[in-house]
Amino acid sequence: SYMKSPFKFLDSYTKEDREIFFGREKEIDELFRRLFESRILLVYGESGTGKSSLVNCGLLNKLNNTEHIPIYIRRFDNILESLSETIQVLLQESSPRQMLTALMFKKALREVSDDTHKQLIFIFDQFEELFIFGTKEERQSLIQVLKVLGESDIDCRFIFIIREEYFVNIAEFEKQIPNFLSNRLRIEKMNRSNAIEAINGTCNFNEIQVEEGFAENLLMKLNPGSPGVELTYLQISLDRVFNLAVHDKKNDKELIIFTKELIEKTGNVSDLLGSFLDDQISIMLKPETTLAILKSFVSYKGTKRQLNLADVKDYANTLGENVKEKDVLEIIRTLVLLRILCDVDENGYYELRHDALAAKIFEKISASEIEILEIRQFIESSHYFWKKHGVLLSEDDLKYISPFEKKLTLSIDLSGFIEMSKVKLNNSRIRKRNVMVSGGIIIILLLSIFSVWALKERNRAEILKTKALAEKYNLQAANLAIHDPTKGLRLAEYAYSIDSSNQNILSNITRIYSDNIFYTLIAKQEDAFAKQEDAIYALAFSPDSKSILTGSGDGTARLWDLHGNMIKMFIGHSGFVN
Repeated sequence: SYMKSPFKFLDSYTKEDREIFFGREKEIDELFRRLFESRILLVYGESGTGKSSLVNCGLLNKLNNTEHIPIYIRRFDNILESLSETIQVLLQESSPRQMLTALMFKKALREVSDDTHKQLIFIFDQFEELFIFGTKEERQSLIQVLKVLGESDIDCRFIFIIREEYFVNIAEFEKQIPNFLSNRLRIEKMNRSNAIEAINGTCNFNEIQVEEGFAENLLMKLNPGSPGVELTYLQISLDRVFNLAVHDKKNDKELIIFTKELIEKTGNVSDLLGSFLDDQISIMLKPETTLAILKSFVSYKGTKRQLNLADVKDYANTLGENVKEKDVLEIIRTLVLLRILCDVDENGYYELRHDALAAKIFEKISASEIEILEIRQFIESSHYFWKKHGVLLSEDDLKYISPFEKKLTLSIDLSGFIEMSKVKLNNSRIRKRNVMVSGGIIIILLLSIFSVWALKERNRAEILKTKALAEKYNLQAANLAIHDPTKGLRLAEYAYSIDSSNQNILSNITRIYSDNIFYTLIAKQEDAFAKQEDAIYALAFSPDSKSILTGSGDGTARLWDLHGNMIKMFIGHSGFVN
């Protein structure tokens, strides 16, 4: 009969696994103590040190359900959308509300806090995904939200779990949230005595007999030269030993026994994962397609990434395999059964079970494939940015993509986005050329008319000279406006002041004005005025245009410089300052 292995293989431990989570009491206690030291706790360490398990199994089981609500956040397509959706689930809202600003998040969170009367603990797992796949704008928005929530009186805390090599990226958060790095805990590899306790504890719980010295011998084999234990390999090895032991049983009545002899049979540990992967790929009906699908789950930095079915199909096609949707689903289901992929989550995403698998698959990806993955990631980020802000690809962006376009299999959305960018670039080139040509024709016409008139009526020569000058300035204004709309507009206005009867100049002024943006962004309210407790209701420039005065719903008026820095705050009013 088939027995399910009690060892986690490549999965991390969850809250339900508390009975088989051994050997980490010291770190759990330290995490628990740190959680209440400040609002933000950073948990970091190498891949495979068990960071997620420590938080999601160890720490969460120590927290009291009546006092705390753990809220688990992964990035998916965008970290703010994930955060927003999670909060809405807590509020049980059927129609999604768009949370666009930090203040909206604060309002929604206050509702959750008032409804539950519990402390909210946000757990951002695999936080490195924000730096691998996210945009600068996404990171900045998250910083604003965290800043406002951190300074509010809402009872909430934040845990960030991040891989050590991405820890340097946190500096961006530290700049704007001063104590972001002050409460942090590095998770070290598990030591041998704790690992022995973990092995024996799990075996006892599952009524597995263990030969004297089995755990010590297994650890000697796994990490001969170091006191730290590689947990990923430990889990894979124990799983392998379990399957061998079950196979050796003569009948169902017999107990499972872990012997030192079985350790020898497991083979070389560093090849264990690689050979497991190769074996599983080779038994598939379509090994080539399977490999292309597995490669799609790895980022161009060699870490795992989350994808839905449509993305997998596009990525696999980009990597040279012509796959059908039916095949993709079939292969993915098999990979889930083989414990290589995690089963689909509630958002429709699949992912590799562990970064160690991603690293092994990454070894099979060629340099040119890495380049293609990087280009694809760039197109996806740009497309997402366009959806939010309407910014199409620039001429340089299109040049960067161009050599790879034929190799990429893109969805209708992405290819349409590239086409729109090309059309816009082409139109702006045509417009520039037309301005030059029509300007030249006007000059020629004017000069010929001017010479005929000069012969006929000398006394009107001065007027004509002025008109020609106005036209000349008008033409220069049209060309100048391409690079500097403000100067172009001013020059066209000057031309009009010389000759107000010329309709050409008037239409040129209108065109420059309607085709261009003339405003300078001093600060977005949520960035510069984040210290503001409420929205700004009134705003005025000083006579010398060097400072701005704002009136707010929090009863204050404030003076700012042109960089969004507050110079002075005026208090004393009790209502809104309108």
